Parts: sequence; structure tokens; C-alpha cells
Amino acid sequence: MFIYTKKKCQTILHSTYARFEKKKGSLSESVKQEIKNGILILQAAIHDSDRPKMVESAKTLQRLRKEHLSKTSIELLLEYSVGIAVALLIAVLVRPMVFELYVVPTGSMRPTILEQDRLFVSKTSYGINIPLVPNQFYFDKDLVDRCDGVAFTGENLDIPNVDVMNFYVLPGKKQLVKRLLGKPGDTLYFYGGQIYGFDIDGKDISAELQPEYLNYVTHVPFITFEGKVRTAGSHTQGLSSPVVFVQYGMPVAELDAITSSMVHGRMLPQKGADGSERHFDHYYEMWGIANYGMVRLLTPAQMKQFSRTSHLDSDAKAYLEIDHHPNLYSATVNRDLKGRIRPQIGSFTSYLALTDIHLQKLFSHMTTMRFIVKDGRFFQYSYEGIKKEYHRYSPSFKGIPDGTYEYANGTAYEISSLGNRSEVRHEHPLTKYSAEKTLFFFNLGIEMFSPFLPSSPEDLLRPSRYTFFKDGNLYLMGQEIVGKNDPQMVDFLQSEYAKQAAGTSSRPYLPFEDEGPPLLTNGKLDREKIMKQGLVIPKDHYLALGDNYEASLDSRDFGFLPRTNIRGAPTFIFWPISSRFGGFPGPSMHFFNLPRLLMWGIVVIAMIIYSYISRKKLNKPIVFE
Repeated sequence: MFIYTKKKCQTILHSTYARFEKKKGSLSESVKQEIKNGILILQAAIHDSDRPKMVESAKTLQRLRKEHLSKTSIELLLEYSVGIAVALLIAVLVRPMVFELYVVPTGSMRPTILEQDRLFVSKTSYGINIPLVPNQFYFDKDLVDRCDGVAFTGENLDIPNVDVMNFYVLPGKKQLVKRLLGKPGDTLYFYGGQIYGFDIDGKDISAELQPEYLNYVTHVPFITFEGKVRTAGSHTQGLSSPVVFVQYGMPVAELDAITSSMVHGRMLPQKGADGSERHFDHYYEMWGIANYGMVRLLTPAQMKQFSRTSHLDSDAKAYLEIDHHPNLYSATVNRDLKGRIRPQIGSFTSYLALTDIHLQKLFSHMTTMRFIVKDGRFFQYSYEGIKKEYHRYSPSFKGIPDGTYEYANGTAYEISSLGNRSEVRHEHPLTKYSAEKTLFFFNLGIEMFSPFLPSSPEDLLRPSRYTFFKDGNLYLMGQEIVGKNDPQMVDFLQSEYAKQAAGTSSRPYLPFEDEGPPLLTNGKLDREKIMKQGLVIPKDHYLALGDNYEASLDSRDFGFLPRTNIRGAPTFIFWPISSRFGGFPGPSMHFFNLPRLLMWGIVVIAMIIYSYISRKKLNKPIVFE
């Protein structure tokens, strides 16, 4: 039911008068007089606050407007076009400068943010942004805290498919959300899933990087051992050589194939915290890489085939294959995923026997990305649906009903079309342990792509699964799986030391063992080690990592985040209504900061000015000559 308030009647009065002034030249004298009388009668009723007469006059004036002052199709089209243009202009200003609502498409920030979560992102957390350009009118670096959530544009970053269309008409760049772990001048070192380090002034910032409220988040310093690979434009005898390996956007090492069996390698210098050059002796020395390994699970039959051994542990139900200590001196020449024959970084491989008890523990902490099950086939989740090109590579596993699912720390969830998740019923097949199911979801739970299944020791694709030691215990998926006193661990280390003893001076074997955190005997941070081996954050750049290190393209991939790309910070998860509803986990936000006060002050002033002009216009009396 239409309600004729005084303000609404004033709007009808002035909009009709404006339309009348525009069209009066085409109206007859009688019609002009009728509309004038209607306008004056409604104006008098509004002035006298005579509500019955005001409503009656407003209805009469609306009828006259419809009969004699209606807009042509061209006028309506022009009006809609102007309205859309104004709305887009406001959006172009508001989204980069005030706030924006994000829909999260990927699981790179799991478990903090899940796919299809809705975020409120403040664009005034650190400064005042320039619309359409990756820069700021004003930026306050003191507002940036380590472990903050950070929203940034992908413009000028080495990110695939970065172009998007905003509102289907405006070209733009992808907006991403990660966690800010390093500030300009920080020197960081990775151990045990945690980050240690010093700031530019030499202050120990390890406690800031390991806050209690983020004890569920762990970090790994690489995505793959090789990072991004740059090959030479020319080829010699079918070889792509030399090859440069890029980590964090920095060239870190080079391999040159002299022949198909002889490879020369060298580490490339990097900048230290003081700006001087640093020279690493070995690839695995960088940033604590030696503390981590890439892993997959093998069946006993695969173990026998891959390791070419007949001496298997009778209690083993599976074997953890660990690739570790990437290096240049054991580099080989092989064909890569792009079909290029090129030098490749070498590494060592170790095998840890796992009993049924270990596999049950692993299953009780199983964590995957979201996946879709359809007709017994498994697909990587996308809220846009199943991509047809993935059908030929979709793995299968019998007995799982169709649906969208995920594992989170051992709990299986079913996902609704709106992104809500609920625990599957107790009798659901995903809740039932089996060694076969554990191997399937551990090896495929991130990529859900059949080429990641183990087929040979030389497989080019390895799942995004990682392992590390902490306090002597072996961790997988961020959880302790094999303790330091476990008989399997004791046997494993004895085997590693035996292989180390059998190594040569030219090709020494490095055991995968716990080298311990970067601490001195007095418990203080080992400054010499970290300054020599740590990751240095360049000037005006930041380290942005995803909470889900197994499936996050972040600074490890596209490089350090330029200050100019920062657009704001996620502050609130408003959908779904769940345990994640509320503020983004991070340091206390500086709510009353200068950029926010300035920006919102401008918005409020603009609204007051607009309200004043509108009210003045509505109260202005209409006088006919």
C-alpha cells in the first residue's frame, strides 16, 4: 500500500513541476492550467499540513502527470543509463576507498575462511586508496600488524588469470585475502610449522608471529622445491638450459646442463637485511627449507616397487615417502610437465613405515579441500560447478554418495549449495576408517586429480602434502602423527644415519631429522643463524601467506606484496551464520585510525550536504509567472 507522507508529497510536487517546465511547450492551454492548479493546490495543502487534502491533491497530480507528462522511450532509456552510470561511479569510489563485500572463491585461507564465505572488507584499515590504481593517497605503515588479514589487488603480480570484469562491464583485477606475516626489513626463519625472526631493528618478533589465537595455523616456506622455473629462450641439442629457479619472486639458483648427464649449479646472491649480498652454500639452507619435506603415501606393494627393496616392515600398512633437502649437487636432467628436457633440482628420498595405528591417527586428523562426488567420481570443488575437462582425470572411490564434502581435522562435512556445512551422519561412509580410504584422501585430498596418484618414483606431480619435525615428533597436516619415541621413528632415524654414513664427500647424504628450532642453549633466538639463513622482506614490501599452506598461491608463488597493492583488511565474516561468524581472527584492529576517520568523515559530510540540498529544494516554494 502506497503511503503519502509529507516528504513523498513534496517529492511528487517538485518532480511534477520539473517535468511540467520541460514539457509545457507541447501542452494545450487548458491542460497547462489544470496542471498549474494541481501544483498550487498540493503546495498549499503541504504548507497548511492538511493531510486529507494533501493526499487527494498528490493523487490528482500523479494522474495528470501520467496522462500528460509521461516520458518517451528515449527519455526513459537515457534516464536509466544516467542512473546506472552514477551507480557505477559511486561503486568505483566506494569499493576501493570505503568498504567492499567479498565472496571467497577458494580455500586458501582455510580453516579461518572457507569457500563461499562472505566478508566485510574495510578499505580504510591502513590508508586512503586511489581508485582504479594500485596505490594510496595516504598509507600509515604503523597501522599494519603482523598476523593481520590483508586484502590486496593482484595487479602487476605474477598471478594467472588475474583479469576480472566488475559488474560485468568494468575491467579490473582479482582481489585477494591472505595473512600478513612479514613487514619490510623482517628476517624470518621457518621451523616446526612456525615462523621465527627479527624485525628491521633487531627485535625478536617470534611471539608476534606465533600468537595463541592462531595456534591452529602452521606455515611451510615453499610450495614446491623448484618454485617457478625460468628457462633459456634457446635450446642446445634439445636441452632447455640454463634454468633459473624463482622463490618468493626472487631468482635463487641456476642450473646449467653441460651434457645430458652433467649439470653445473650455483646459488644466486640475495639481499641481506642491511642491503649487503648474502651467499647460500646450499639450496636447502634457505629460510629453513631443510626442516620440511614433501610427502605422499605408498602401499607396501608400491614401496617394494619404488624403493627396489624386498625388506619390508611386517607391521607396515603403508609407507610415507619423504622428499627432502633439495640441492644442486644431485641435480638431474629430465623432462618436465611442459615437455621440456631441462636440469631439475635434486633431493633425497626417505621412507617411513606406518602401522595401522598411525593410519588411524592420520585419518582422525584428515584435512582436505572441498570435493564433489558424482556417480562415484571425485572432482575438485568449484562453486561454478564441475569443469568438463576434469572428467577424464577424476579419480574414483566406491561407496560414497553423491554430494559436496570436505574433511576438517578428521571431521567429515557435507556442504550445501549456499556454502553452509554440517557434519555427515555417523553411519556415513566418509566417517568409517580404512587404510585404503586414508591413502586415497591423503594423496588426492588437495588436488583431487588422478595424475597425483603414485605410479612411479619419477612421478612429476606430487600432492601438496608436507611434513616437518617439532620437538622430535613428526607432523602431517599440522598434527603430530609419529612420536619421537615411537619404534617406527627410532628405526627410521637409524636407517637415515646409516645412509648418511654410506655417503661420499662429493655426494653426501643428508638425513631427514629434527635439527631443532633456531634457538641457543639459553633459549634465545639464534641471531647469527637467522641473519645468515633467514628470508628477508624487502623495503616497501610485505610477506602475505595463506592460512592453508597446502593450497594457497601466496607470496611463495607470486612474490612479496608491494605496499601499493594493499587495499584494506577483512574485518568481519557475515555469512554463513556459524562458529566463524564475527570478527576476522587477528590482532586488535585500530578502529579509530586517521584514514578511517577521514574517509568516513568525508562520507558523512557528503550525506549531510546532499540531505541539506534536497531538503532546501523540497521546501522551496513554486511560483508561476
